[in-house]
Amino acid sequence: MRSGISALKKNKVLSSIALVCLADGVVGVSYGAVSVAAGLELWLPLTLAILVLAGASEFLFVGILAAGGSPLMAALAGLLVNIRLLPFGLSVQQQLGSGPLSYFGCHLLNDESVVFAVSQSCPVLRSAKVLFGSVVWVSC
Repeated sequence: MRSGISALKKNKVLSSIALVCLADGVVGVSYGAVSVAAGLELWLPLTLAILVLAGASEFLFVGILAAGGSPLMAALAGLLVNIRLLPFGLSVQQQLGSGPLSYFGCHLLNDESVVFAVSQSCPVLRSAKVLFGSVVWVSC
């Protein structure tokens, strides 16, 4: 494990992850502000942030509800936007592994974590995707 952390530091992956997470945190704060300004209860954006973990579909969902649309149509629109993650999942299938933890890895799959996973050359750095996805999940 120690060699993995030193490899992360050597490649400046941790600083890249920190910067993107900072930006995602700002997006998360604006998402919460938009949701509350739209009159939604606080539990709804928090639940969406934990369960969906895809900013574009979360903003779309809140926008449709704020405009008076139905929750069903908002959810369908969010699913339509998130279909883009299917090719991402196929491209990093080997890095997700197998077993019950692979389902959690799938949940952490987003645009940024896939970019970090496929851009790294060694397996330890590719596994930084899990660290990155976890931090994005917590920051939003």
